Amino acid sequence: MEKSFSFLSKEYDRLFLKNLEMFCKNISKKESYQNRKFSLFYPSFGTNDKKIDFVIYGQATKGWTPEFEIDKKINYKKLVDEARIFSNTIGEIERNPLDWVNINWSEKTKKEYNKHKNLIIDYNANRSFFWNVTYKLISDYYDELDRNSPDWSDKLVWSNLMKIAPAERLNPDEVIYSDQLHGCVKLFIQELEEIKPKYAILLTNLNWAKEFIKTITGIPIPSNDIIEWAGYFKKTLIIITKRPFQGNSDKFVEAILKFISLQLTFGPINEV
Repeated sequence: MEKSFSFLSKEYDRLFLKNLEMFCKNISKKESYQNRKFSLFYPSFGTNDKKIDFVIYGQATKGWTPEFEIDKKINYKKLVDEARIFSNTIGEIERNPLDWVNINWSEKTKKEYNKHKNLIIDYNANRSFFWNVTYKLISDYYDELDRNSPDWSDKLVWSNLMKIAPAERLNPDEVIYSDQLHGCVKLFIQELEEIKPKYAILLTNLNWAKEFIKTITGIPIPSNDIIEWAGYFKKTLIIITKRPFQGNSDKFVEAILKFISLQLTFGPINEV
């Protein structure tokens, strides 16, 4: 039996729909993109709790559901509904909508769930720098968790700065990025307004995220080779890190938690 998890507001869905429509309008004018398939991503809640400490942001999904084609007639409202439901519904054996990461962590974990082939995807999450930082960060932050527990996945919301990406598991190029940027910035702010997390961790690099934090005042950061920017949106501490293809995930977790600890000790600086 499927179970639905938290969704965002009708206002958020209105902005999400508008962003999708504007992207399709913009990209359809460019001949080389008219026959491309795209994936639509809606934020995924690992929990139904109203108090959420973390929203973890990536750049964009490299393959997600639903998919759509620009040159075909699109039912925009239906597509948004499909995106919201896909990201926030669990099957019979999943504990939460982010449990797919645990299930698809390695070939070994896939074998443990091989009777439920609909949960198995062509992806080993343990190869992902993003998911390695994420599960270690959440596990280390909460005293009651350890890194061997799958329970980290019910302690966060997962989102991406870009909501639309090529379906063929590629990052958005400059055109795909710019044609949705205005709407995605609004969605980022709306997510922070509605979820009100303590921390928004952007594992994206500053160049990818700079347009999203233009109106947010930065705070001093320690000299290091991991954290590129930090600032407060109301009471949410935003931290932007570098985004290597490969890196030492333990060092990233250590740097993020150390910076969070400093803020807890000395309090918000330049809060807006």
